[in-house]
Amino acid sequence: MSKFRYLIDPDVAPREGGFAAVYRSVREHDGEVRALKLLRNDQDPEHLARFQDEARIQGQLHHPYIVGVDDSHFVPGQTFLAMEFVDGGTLRDLMNAGMNDESKIFAISYIADAVAYAHEFGVIHRDLKPENVLYDRVRRIVKVSDFGVARQGGFSLGLTRGFIGTPDYAAPEQKASGHADERSDIFSLGVMVHEMFFGEMPRFNEDGCLLKWETFDKTPDGFRDIVISMLAHNPDHRYQSIRDFQIDFQTCVERSEICSVLAPSKLEKVVKVVGFGLLIAALAAGVIALARKK
Repeated sequence: MSKFRYLIDPDVAPREGGFAAVYRSVREHDGEVRALKLLRNDQDPEHLARFQDEARIQGQLHHPYIVGVDDSHFVPGQTFLAMEFVDGGTLRDLMNAGMNDESKIFAISYIADAVAYAHEFGVIHRDLKPENVLYDRVRRIVKVSDFGVARQGGFSLGLTRGFIGTPDYAAPEQKASGHADERSDIFSLGVMVHEMFFGEMPRFNEDGCLLKWETFDKTPDGFRDIVISMLAHNPDHRYQSIRDFQIDFQTCVERSEICSVLAPSKLEKVVKVVGFGLLIAALAAGVIALARKK
């Protein structure tokens, strides 16, 4: 049970989700603005179990590019999560407004850092898509959110078996059997990369192979190979870890294979951000490994 009281802002419309709505609120004792995610039907055991596990999982992931959960309340009729308030809409909103290559690279780098960190904890998101990535307009970064259908340590959140996620972004094995691992999240991120940089969703033939087209064929080999690997139908043919993708992605950025029009000063900034993400990821992996040994 939460020890805090929250006042919902009546002037801001909630962000509606599948089984919950997110409201802008103010924590009464200190005036801190928080996002309050209210479960609509907490009498449904499926939704309640998923919501409780979302609080547990997202509450243990402390990363600058993951939306933080710091409070929860499970009382019938008042079931909610209190989260960091991110004011800026979703990545989908940014994409619809138009993003330059620099912004796209930053966004993908931030998401990859967040997903890599989650994977170190054995957490598979299972529903990566632009709608589940929020934009922080103050810090000018994006943050991964909505871990409501995530899986951790071999166990799925909630009670549902079989496919769960969003079909357009889910990996083939996820849609076929419900199975998802790190490579499934890599596939979903690959769909986002394709959509952001090529302006359309990837298309596949009957065998599940990525269909190539004129603009795609004119893409520099390094970046094209990255996209092909991320979107391979067979998970064994994809990147086996998000770290491997980050290394190749950084190489493409350094070679100007993605953002060839960027001025040298901006390119240097982008390379530093991508490289810094890899450094932080490596340090985080080391800390987690030490913690597991103790």
